Amino acid sequence: MEQCRPPNEEECLVLQKMQDDACDMFQPDSQPAHEEMLKRVWNTFHDNVHGIEKPFERHHADWQKIGFQGSDPVSDIRGGGVLAVAQILYFFEHHTDVAVGIAEANEPEATGEEFNYEGPYYPFATASIHVSAMLLELFGVRNAAGAKTDFTKKEQPFFHLAATAESYHDLYCFAVELLDQTFDEEGGTYLTFPEIEKKMKGKLELALRSGGADTVEELARRMRFQRHRKSLPALEKQRISEYRESLGQRLSNQVGRRFSFAGAGASRSRSTSAGSAYSGSTRTITEETVEEELSTKPSASRKESIEMVPPPPSTPSSVLFTLPPGAVDKSGGDGDSSGGGGVAATSALDEGDESKEDASSADPPPADDR
Repeated sequence: MEQCRPPNEEECLVLQKMQDDACDMFQPDSQPAHEEMLKRVWNTFHDNVHGIEKPFERHHADWQKIGFQGSDPVSDIRGGGVLAVAQILYFFEHHTDVAVGIAEANEPEATGEEFNYEGPYYPFATASIHVSAMLLELFGVRNAAGAKTDFTKKEQPFFHLAATAESYHDLYCFAVELLDQTFDEEGGTYLTFPEIEKKMKGKLELALRSGGADTVEELARRMRFQRHRKSLPALEKQRISEYRESLGQRLSNQVGRRFSFAGAGASRSRSTSAGSAYSGSTRTITEETVEEELSTKPSASRKESIEMVPPPPSTPSSVLFTLPPGAVDKSGGDGDSSGGGGVAATSALDEGDESKEDASSADPPPADDR
């Protein structure tokens, strides 16, 4: 069993990198490298969901499909810094099936013109940013308020999981999956999410401090975690694969071009440990053609393949995310976030920084009949 000890030199280098990246403000509008990270997230998602490349849009409603709360992902990133985006990108590129599956499953259901925020929904990418902050706190890199701490003087039995950047990011991916699994098991909703996250953090921290897990995979086994439970179903993969082939033939006939639909990684090289079976293709078409063709693609709804536990009868006194305009707090609170029963108006990532404008309260995503 691993004993409590300070981080060694290699682990300190990795944790220092994580601390620096978390403090590096994410600025895609002025930093080309930062914008490229968003493009890679966008491309990985659209290649696997639509089966066709969709032109990158810096501001677009599809960012809500990917798991952000509004059409501008930067509004949710804020205190997460470059690290938060780098880890979301790592998840999408190294565990593509799982990341896309979770993103597809977590879209609010619409009833008429209103969204059902009591249904099984939470903003996946935004929640992932909170997981990044959670791990920094567990490793002693930051405190709960987001301030830097001297992790070199901490003693933990799990510093070996930060021996490399890859192992640290794999722990992050596992934590996101654990959060999603806990959400399903508890019958979570948008309003009950803070309770779900708190419970998940307790389980993860207990398992980490208990020691004995040399790798993230071993940690998952010790926690009896069924990995990749939300991987895209085989039937959905087949639908998308067939759609890709038929779409390529139709577009080839329409515009007089020949499209080549290859296997995984044809248009971009990516490592997907989850085994994405339908990523990448080589073609160039217009955005108008894309929108026209996507409107006729087969239904591949993730919600139909996921059985959710009925939600608990009560809701907590606060929520993690800002409620979008028009969302009704039915928790029974009086709207005062400082008292029992109110709804917190800001994300936990921004505690202690009331001077920043809370830009995460975007309008709810429009209903999308995918």
